[in-house]
Amino acid sequence: MTPWKRLPAGLGADERRLVGGMRALKDRSGLGLAALASRTGFSRSSWERYLNGRQLPPPEALRELARLCGTDADADRLLALRLLAVEAREAAARTDTEPGPAPDAGADGSGGPAGTGAAARPPLRPPAGPGGRGRRAARCREGHG
Repeated sequence: MTPWKRLPAGLGADERRLVGGMRALKDRSGLGLAALASRTGFSRSSWERYLNGRQLPPPEALRELARLCGTDADADRLLALRLLAVEAREAAARTDTEPGPAPDAGADGSGGPAGTGAAARPPLRPPAGPGGRGRRAARCREGHG
């Protein structure tokens, strides 16, 4: 059995516990990702995302994992961990969207550095190519790519 990939750095403690519980069930069963996919309604790539902490699994995936690899108690535990993970994500999202302190308006009231008259603006993205697409799409249309 191959070793697990390192979990994403920004993953919260509740999600780490959830993924750890899922990994333990999968390891205990001896099933591979392809076997999980063939025995559940979820693809191999979905299981890979769930088991590597890149996507929160839906409740039904947890129930199916527990049905194949564990017990009803395992399903209840995983569902409870998922609920905690969802609540933590929602709390973090609320914190991230709360308005912070107002930006410094500058001495001249423009919103930019004092004396420049320039309002603070986000950095601009480079312009897209013809048709609103990037350079590669433009090159393909021209027959160069």
